[in-house]
Parts: sequence; structure tokens; C-alpha cells
Amino acid sequence: MARGLIGWLVGGLAACLVVGAVYLPPRGMPRWAWAVRRPMAEASEPRLRARALAQEWRVAQAELVGAQYRQRLSPVLAARRAQDRPGPVLVVLAADSIRPWAEGVAQAGLDSAWARLGLGVTKVSVGVVLGEGPALLATPITVVVDGTRGSLIYMLPDSTDRSTCLVVGSLPYFVQTRRFFSTDRMTDWAGLALGPCAFYARFGVPGQRVERWLGRRKYDLARSAGWSQPFSSEWMFSWMLADSRTGRWWWDGVYRFPFSVLACFAGREDACRRSIADGDGGSGGPAPRLVVPDDPWDLRKLRLFGGHQFLSEVARTAGEDRFQDFWTTSLPVDSALSVALHQSVGGWTAHWLRRVGPPLPLGAAPNPLDVLLGLGTVVAVLALLMVGQARRQVR
Repeated sequence: MARGLIGWLVGGLAACLVVGAVYLPPRGMPRWAWAVRRPMAEASEPRLRARALAQEWRVAQAELVGAQYRQRLSPVLAARRAQDRPGPVLVVLAADSIRPWAEGVAQAGLDSAWARLGLGVTKVSVGVVLGEGPALLATPITVVVDGTRGSLIYMLPDSTDRSTCLVVGSLPYFVQTRRFFSTDRMTDWAGLALGPCAFYARFGVPGQRVERWLGRRKYDLARSAGWSQPFSSEWMFSWMLADSRTGRWWWDGVYRFPFSVLACFAGREDACRRSIADGDGGSGGPAPRLVVPDDPWDLRKLRLFGGHQFLSEVARTAGEDRFQDFWTTSLPVDSALSVALHQSVGGWTAHWLRRVGPPLPLGAAPNPLDVLLGLGTVVAVLALLMVGQARRQVR
């Protein structure tokens, strides 16, 4: 065998190994998951129209309920500001058998969250109205604490009342059933319940560009107020991991997320930047008055994994002064966030998500038969080269 043929053979084998390493599925993906890589089924047009009409009805009902209780609570909130009394005002609408216990538990959680966030007497006061059952607010919008959910909407400060932010929703299930939660868990629930209103209380009314950007996104990045401590996301992975001890992924659950969300979670910085900038269309348009967040279980509308805590993490990392500059900026949102964080917002988000959860191995994963056919073609070409080289006459 000619010496030159050895180099061709070694190079061909090395090429086969490179092709296999690049195109074979990640080691974390089981064989049965190859058949799971399918797009999420789309709802029919009649069902989509029905959902749109139902959402319009919920928004109209929420506006009516919010207006009623804002008018009721505005004098109370104004009196508290005049007396320099910190904390949110709570109103519980429930049966006498539930209301005294629920008021004490919910108020303690709200006061604890208020103190943990470093909020005292604020220019924007917060009122919280919680009712029993779905009669108060028939909406699927939920706040999740260890799998326990409760419905909430937010009435933001507007031109008629610039100093009041109102939270209206149903009592959490664990309060209605008198299920005991530790003080820390109740504080976490209260931080989620206060949501955008806590940002308004601490940082005031945002600039027009930031306000319109958040309004178009239904405040999905400010759904949790928790800038006083690191974000805990253990419950978020409970249904995405087949085994939390080994970090083995349950791929049928992973692929229910939109591909853009998975790309950012897997470390694609440009995908993260696009997810954050989505909805930034300038300062035009009406200011948001009512926030009816999307259902967090509807993954089709998700833009960023763990996004409900995003702005809290930005405030904790950048510091409240730099976050205040972002909150009132007129720059494009991704540029303003990069200035506040002193690095690219896409790179910071990808790094943050790597700290939040275990690494997600993503890559090209064609059908094994395609890979075998490709490798077979390479081997056939190498064999022809070997035969041709062997028949050559060297003079």
C-alpha cells in the first residue's frame, strides 16, 4: 500500500468521527425521543376565536372589578400615605368562617415581602383585594408557589390616579383550605402576588418606552418582585427532569417549550437578546392600564424561561440606582439593559440561565438512518480511492 494512501485513510476516518460527533444526537437524549421532535399541535380556528372572545370578556370584567375596588380603596390608601404608614392595604372578601384567618395569614405575608423588598412609605400605594372562589374574578391568570395557584390581575396607575396600583384576585387555594405554609413560603407568595405593583411602588411610574414595552408583553418580565435575594427555581424543573438527582432530562417535557425559548436556555446569546427585545416598538401607543397576564401554563406564549423573575434579577445585579436609570430610559430596551448590566443583555441572560438550571444539551439530531447513509457514502468514496490508488503504475 502506497504511503500516500495511509494519509488519505487516516483523514477519511477522522472526517467520519467528526461527522458522527457533530450530527449524532446529544448523549442526554434517549432513542425514543427522536420520534418526539415534533411541533406542538395548533388549535383549530374556531377554538382560537372562542379563546379570543373569552379573553376579551375576562378583560372587560377585570376592568369593571378593578375600577370598583380602586374607587373603594383610594381614600384608605391616601390616608395611609398622609400618616406615613408603610405596607399594602388588604381587603379579603370571604365567608366569616374564612375571612379572619385568611386576613391574618395574607397580611403577614404581604408585610413580610414589603419589608424584605426594602419598601417603606412609597409614592405609589398598593391595594390588594382577594376574594373567595372564582366569583370575584373569572380568569385563568395564576401565581404559582410550589404548584399552588391563584388568580390575579393588576390595575396600574393611570392619568386618573397616578398614585395607586391595585391587585385584584382570588384567595390562594392553600389559604382557603387553611393549609399551613412557613413564613418564607408566604413571603414568596406575597412577592409573586405584588408583582408589577411592587416595581411601581419602589421605582415609580416607568418611562414611556419601558411602560409600552412591558405593556405589550403583559408584564411577563416583572411578574415577581424579588430583587432582595437570589432567584430559586427548583420547582420549575420538577416536570422537565426525569431524575432531578442525576439531572437527566425528560425530553417530552422539554420539547413542549417554543424553540426560541429553548435556544436561549441552551446558551444562544442572540436568541436571548431577541426574546428580551420582543415588544419594544418605541414609546407610541396607549399606556397600559390593566394587566391580565397570560396563563403561565400556556407555553406557546412563553418568551423567556424564568422570565417572571427577569427584571428582579436585573435590579439585584445592576443595583437599584442603575435599574432606576433603565426604568425611566428612552433608549431601546436591549441597549438600556446592556448599559445597566455593563455587558450585553443577551450574554448576561444566557449566563444567568446557566446558573438558574442545569445545562441543556442541544444540537443537530437527524435520523440515525441519515447518518448511516452519509457515513456509508464516505466509506464508499474512500474505497474507490483506495482501489484507484492501488492500480496506479508508479514509474
